[in-house]
Amino acid sequence: MKKMPDIEMGNMSRSFFHGVWILALWGAIQNVCVAQNPILPIGLLRGMPSSDTDAFDVEPLYKGKSVRIQGVIHQRILWKAARSDKPNHAFLIQNPLADSDRQSNTSDGLFVFTGKEPIPRHGGGSHHVPSVGDYVQLQGVVGHRYGQTELKKTTLIKVLRRHVDVSSMLPRVELDSMLDQERKRSKRSYESLEGMRVTLKAGAVVQSGRQFVGQGQDALFWVLPSGHPVAQRKALFHNRTFRDAHPLDDLPYSRFDNDNGARILLASLGLKGHSRKLSLNLPAVRTGDEITRALTGGIVYSYSQYKFMPMELPSVQQGAHPNKNIVKEPAGLDRGKGRFSVVTYNVENLYDHRDDPADPCDAPDNPGTSKVRPPFNYLPLGESEYRSRLKAFASQIIHDMGEPELLLLQEVEDQDIISFSEASPSREIRRPDGYPDVLQELAHIIHLQGGALYRGVLNRSGADERGISCAFFYRLDRVKLLEMGNVHRWVDAVKEAFPQMETFGDARRVQSLAIQANIPGTKRTIEKVYARPSQLARFEFNDSAQKSRAENAELFVLNNHFASRPQERVVLRRNQAKLASFVSAALEKAFPDSYVMVAGDLNVYPRPDDPYPDRPSDQLRSLYEAGMLSAYDWVLSRQPANAYSYIYEGQAQTLDHCFLSTSLHGQMMHAQFLHINADWPQFLITRENGFTAKGVSDHDPLIMTFDL
Repeated sequence: MKKMPDIEMGNMSRSFFHGVWILALWGAIQNVCVAQNPILPIGLLRGMPSSDTDAFDVEPLYKGKSVRIQGVIHQRILWKAARSDKPNHAFLIQNPLADSDRQSNTSDGLFVFTGKEPIPRHGGGSHHVPSVGDYVQLQGVVGHRYGQTELKKTTLIKVLRRHVDVSSMLPRVELDSMLDQERKRSKRSYESLEGMRVTLKAGAVVQSGRQFVGQGQDALFWVLPSGHPVAQRKALFHNRTFRDAHPLDDLPYSRFDNDNGARILLASLGLKGHSRKLSLNLPAVRTGDEITRALTGGIVYSYSQYKFMPMELPSVQQGAHPNKNIVKEPAGLDRGKGRFSVVTYNVENLYDHRDDPADPCDAPDNPGTSKVRPPFNYLPLGESEYRSRLKAFASQIIHDMGEPELLLLQEVEDQDIISFSEASPSREIRRPDGYPDVLQELAHIIHLQGGALYRGVLNRSGADERGISCAFFYRLDRVKLLEMGNVHRWVDAVKEAFPQMETFGDARRVQSLAIQANIPGTKRTIEKVYARPSQLARFEFNDSAQKSRAENAELFVLNNHFASRPQERVVLRRNQAKLASFVSAALEKAFPDSYVMVAGDLNVYPRPDDPYPDRPSDQLRSLYEAGMLSAYDWVLSRQPANAYSYIYEGQAQTLDHCFLSTSLHGQMMHAQFLHINADWPQFLITRENGFTAKGVSDHDPLIMTFDL
């Protein structure tokens, strides 16, 4: 082997030590640079919001740059990492007045993400555990993640003081007074408070039941400040926000919704951080409850929402029970003697926990679809959770609804993989019997609780790619499902407007039909009217007092689940309403002695409400123009406080409708929304005075009584 010359070995040694010297020098230079780096006011690095009312979310001026700040840590934040059970840590820091930029439009607070604790010291040494009351200097990189300005890759420069009195060191900011009824202006106020310490006065009124997001790790609910005129109303069920136009909203005669900008969203991650307990959450409140003491915490932005995170558990005084918000029934109204009740109800992803081989997204290890990917968080975790939910729905049907004759259900799984008898289910899989499994098991539980015998039906051709469908659930002792007969009596008339309209199912059999069509005029791509085809069924209502079948009433029901998000897919939803109106009109003409109903979750608001201020979309216009009458209008005229079926971001609104033929509307004796879900904490079961269940769906059912 050739020996390497000594001089080369010497060069290598000198190169090594030269490199070490350079690294040491670079470290020293960095320290000098840090020492010379000015401390920036937080408001300056965040940047000034635009004067444009819509531009509330500000791109930070120093994004991507390493900066130094100085302030008081006023809140710790804690949450579970998405892919593990380990906690994620962050804290909020704020400039005292002496350190701030003294601009009212910029925030003096900042979200500091650490990931794990403690945080490193700049230049080495023992790490530091951030604590509320630390007055510190920090260095980090300015980021803007998911709309929130943050400091990341954070190191501690210096602890100026420990255990400072945060309430005296930082100015008191009352959140109540910073908000406006117009949501856009309120968002600008929130942006100027992001990361800061604020106070919510005592007396705030809860506007929604507690819900969970982020795979259950964060609890949320909305409140209205105590000083708001709506919150101060004394009449029962009037101290809450509605979408305009509604007689009880803050602007009852405004056609377009102002979004009730004074609403405040409470979240629980500050509670977790303050207590250092991942399991701690906000209390299980319901609409109408009152927060009885002032709360202090920080403002953060996540999941496209500004959130107020109190540091301590709110003290709550219960308000009136939402399910007592009813429309008074006329004297002498009872069931029987030709009177029947019909309910339309979105049951929010009523799946079982078994894997249907026909659907690629109803089990955690399924591949999913183009729109549905794991995790499948709408599935029950196992038999126990599944049975609990079925039992909860059974309780609502028996006790809250009084065992109605007919239920029109949306979001029911179409699975049929087990055989079933009226006495007990067979757990032998892969033996379909023609009926949806979840409704068979629901009927079984109702019967075990002493209720009537029910049967559920749907047409599997009416399911979407998730296996979700509309369905019918009816009492066998009072209602009979009929065959549709000769569909040409009415289908040909519909095809004048929708030439490629189809019905799926055998009209000569006793079953429901699925209805689908292509949007007229589509050429390059064939666009279907429904993602979830409507289901049509024909029922006969049997009264033991009637002497012959000829005296029994017939009802055609078109059960719908229109496209979601009212402000989107407007043209599609107009076509959905148009097709439904043509079907109803054709049925009325073909069967003049029968009643017709178009109902379901139509996913848009009733007249005169509209998601567009400048160009009204009137998405259900076809149903109104067909001469059908809305059960919602009947309720609104008699009890406005009852007229809603859904709560979105703290605003009561109506997405669930029932349109009636003129003859059927004339037979309606009573209608109301049963407020047993939307106002309540998510999936609340109690056993006080028997088994009761609230919040098992995100929609409230609409129940109507007819004298047929």
